[in-house]
Amino acid sequence: VFLPWYCFVNTALTFGTSNGRVVDHQPRILKALLDKAALPGRGPAVEVKSNGRVQILTKNLYQVAVPNKMRGTVKQEFDALRSRHQMILKVASAFRAFTPLMVLDAFNAALVGTKRMHLRHMVQDLNELTELGVLMRCPTSQFVLSFYPRDIHSQQQDYTFASKLLQEEVCHQVHNGGRPQARTV
Repeated sequence: VFLPWYCFVNTALTFGTSNGRVVDHQPRILKALLDKAALPGRGPAVEVKSNGRVQILTKNLYQVAVPNKMRGTVKQEFDALRSRHQMILKVASAFRAFTPLMVLDAFNAALVGTKRMHLRHMVQDLNELTELGVLMRCPTSQFVLSFYPRDIHSQQQDYTFASKLLQEEVCHQVHNGGRPQARTV
């Protein structure tokens, strides 16, 4: 697959977007993809040809380890959020897309013996996280309808993480008991 260099840079900008702004991850992304050790035992993930076009050398760019500084920035952004927002994101990180009711039920199930959250508070918190650029609205997906049929008549849009890296880091934090992910550069 060959792409013009400018398309590749735009793709890198998209991957580096966080909290509604472009974080200075583009050089790190490009360096990681061009690195000779980007794909373990196989070399770089992309190659710049003499005509300026970029050839992607793998079918799965997710095989390339994310640079430590990018993971660190995402972790700092997560740590700066209010604790209730952090808890909501920990619950939501298991879902590709979700509705307020999906997260509310999972959130309340995790709060054994404590006061349960109400739907209007969950909606308010999800909207705050959307305003912060942590979440974004997305059209209702088959994933939500098949996973949570009682939301089938919902007239609202679903939510998803604005940064898949943040979602991955939060999910790893939940599943590894707070330990950082092992595969970094």
